[in-house]
Amino acid sequence: YNQNTYGQNNGYNQNNYNCPTPNNYGQNNYNPYGGYNQMPSDPPGSSTYLILSILELIFCGVLWGGLALYNSSSANTAYKNGDMQTFESKRRTARIFLIIGVVVNVVIFFFSFIAALMA
Repeated sequence: YNQNTYGQNNGYNQNNYNCPTPNNYGQNNYNPYGGYNQMPSDPPGSSTYLILSILELIFCGVLWGGLALYNSSSANTAYKNGDMQTFESKRRTARIFLIIGVVVNVVIFFFSFIAALMA
């Protein structure tokens, strides 16, 4: 039984395609978001922040909603430019403004409701 050893060419000068190449150990750099070595077209999670920012802008007020919308839009732009550090920073800032806007408006609604009951 003349079998080839692992990683060597077979006797007919053909590549043994079942063996990984020495540099990548069987990993083929395939990106499940679309092709080889490409970034996903949409940033992960930022479209959710963009939608929530627009809803907060409409229902909760211009200040916190506008700041969240600006930062989530800047995060998308940074992602498309390949600047992952700015993307993460802007996405985190947008999330903070979304949370602050919701908390402030819930507190205002609560105190308005209590004031209406006391009147």
